Amino acid sequence: MSDFFAAGLVSAAVNQHYGSEMAVQIEYTPFGQPTGLCSALATTAYQNEGLTLQPCSTPGTTVWIVDRADSPGTTFFPIVNGSTTDFTHPFAMIIHGNPAHKRFPQIKVQRLRGNPNHVRISQLWGARKP
Repeated sequence: MSDFFAAGLVSAAVNQHYGSEMAVQIEYTPFGQPTGLCSALATTAYQNEGLTLQPCSTPGTTVWIVDRADSPGTTFFPIVNGSTTDFTHPFAMIIHGNPAHKRFPQIKVQRLRGNPNHVRISQLWGARKP
């Protein structure tokens, strides 16, 4: 997280709250070709805003925080947008529906509720080692 703060991509408040957490940018690279576009929000996070492709240089909205502090103690975790200003109920990725049954469901952000012990399953994400 501190590297994104040093690069001017997140605010001092976000860095202060999430400074010990891992953060990432997710660049769109079709067929392995970099585009300079990242999975992001078009504006500062608000309820039900959908993810879009934005220039990776856009401050705040292109940074995603792996929020282990609000994890329910499993291998799954919320992913918070770097433009959030509410640290009690930050804006985190959510998906409605099962991607295996619904083609291309829109990923959005909604306020994180029930953190850390009862976060909705639709706001918990995970990663597997290849």
